[in-house]
Amino acid sequence: MATLLLSSMKFQFLVLKVLKRGIF
Repeated sequence: MATLLLSSMKFQFLVLKVLKRGIF
């Protein structure tokens, strides 16, 4: 369960990075 949460956070972080790159 903890690993699933960790991977989920990593995925969200990557998505945020991509979104920021797309916006800026």
